[in-house]
Amino acid sequence: MKHIYVMTLMSGTYLCRHALKHMRKGSSIINSTSVNAYNGNPEALDYTATKGAIVAFTRGLSQQLVSRGIRVNAVAPGPVWTPIQPASKSGELVQNLGCEVPMKRAAQPSEIAPCYLFLATCQDSSYYTGQVLHPNGASLIILFMPFTVTTVLKVCLHILWLFVGGEIVNA
Repeated sequence: MKHIYVMTLMSGTYLCRHALKHMRKGSSIINSTSVNAYNGNPEALDYTATKGAIVAFTRGLSQQLVSRGIRVNAVAPGPVWTPIQPASKSGELVQNLGCEVPMKRAAQPSEIAPCYLFLATCQDSSYYTGQVLHPNGASLIILFMPFTVTTVLKVCLHILWLFVGGEIVNA
């Protein structure tokens, strides 16, 4: 479980912390999260939790950096054909990848890439920060965030910031 947290959440946090030393106004940070952050996945609870934390991290960091003119957004794809799919799933799960979304198929990476390009291009997405794009095969994301969950996410984000050495903007 710790390996999932380090690889999925902490690596991106460390990368942001060190990249910020070199970023100027107009720069963009684009995090990768997952539809699992919104829908949950009981078979991959540790992965799902890290993806939810990435959403909270994206939103919090965007608020810290907006005054510096640095935008922070994320992309939360649904099922996507990547090399990890056949390497980590049984044949039946791979064969049925994406059948649960309305489009009845998984995306190709080339169908997700335009989200990253859009967010990276300041000319086209200059008013976007703290946002998450959802290329997910027409799945509806229903957001319900009661106050208690919001409070828990804020506390987790503060603990994360302390874990990586204080405020991100002071990196």
